[in-house]
This record gives sequence, C-alpha cells and structure tokens, in this order.
Amino acid sequence: MSKIERRLSIEAGQTSRDLTFTLETVNCLGACALGPVVMVDGEYHGQMTQAKVDRLLDRYIEAAGGKHDPEKS
Repeated sequence: MSKIERRLSIEAGQTSRDLTFTLETVNCLGACALGPVVMVDGEYHGQMTQAKVDRLLDRYIEAAGGKHDPEKS
C-alpha cells in the first residue's frame, strides 16, 4: 500500500487532483488465494509484488494518456 501511496502521491481514501486515481482499502476482496491483491476497475491483480505494482501503475498511467503527474496531485 505504501508503494502505491508514494507512487501516486495520495493516501488511502484520497483521489488524485487530476482525478485519475482513487485509492481505497477494503477488508476483503474474497480472493485470499491471490493475495496480496489489488483491484483496478473491477479487475483483480494477484500475488502482487512491488515490481508488479510498478508495472501495473505504469500500464494504467499509460492508458490514461501518460498524463498523471504526482507533482500536480
């Protein structure tokens, strides 16, 4: 979680100023076998590592036009 917070310059419960990302925590996603799990736009991403988190964020930032700038968040 801290990796995502640092990378996006937001904390849990916040939305980036450019409205590209919102970071939420939940008690359970019902996918314990995949843990640690990240869900983005309803899609589960399991067995996450810091490297996988970086690649996942890169993918979604690129899909948003590469426009997310944490300095403007």
